[in-house]
Amino acid sequence: MTEADGTDPADAFGLIADETRMTILRALAEAPYEEYGGSLSFSELRSRADVRDSGKFNYHLQQLVGQFIRETDDGYSLNYAGDLLYRTVVAGFFTDQTDADDVDTDSRCLDCETGLETRYEDTRLHIACPECGREYQDIPFPPTAVEN
Repeated sequence: MTEADGTDPADAFGLIADETRMTILRALAEAPYEEYGGSLSFSELRSRADVRDSGKFNYHLQQLVGQFIRETDDGYSLNYAGDLLYRTVVAGFFTDQTDADDVDTDSRCLDCETGLETRYEDTRLHIACPECGREYQDIPFPPTAVEN
């Protein structure tokens, strides 16, 4: 990718390869909105991230500003990419592997009237007819939703 195209995906993912940076993202995402109004001051964010060294914290925070974090006069908040990244991590898409048994449903196939079956595989939820093979759903589904 060129600079005109935006940040190279490898560079963007490289930004979050550090545990301190993930801790900063989590601290922003998990701060109660009612209490903080959507943004945290530098000192509050550092306290919530539990990073004692102010210089180290500032270095890692600045690496995230722009790509995942928005900086305003009110403080710091997640931007859209940061929020999406946090939700993806929490959902377990990058870290969790889950197996689930196939489940029969109460619904019937429109073609052959056989009971539909739900299958979870490779972070996708499939709903299909085991008899004729007609597929009704094939959607991304987070591992944590299956576990819960």
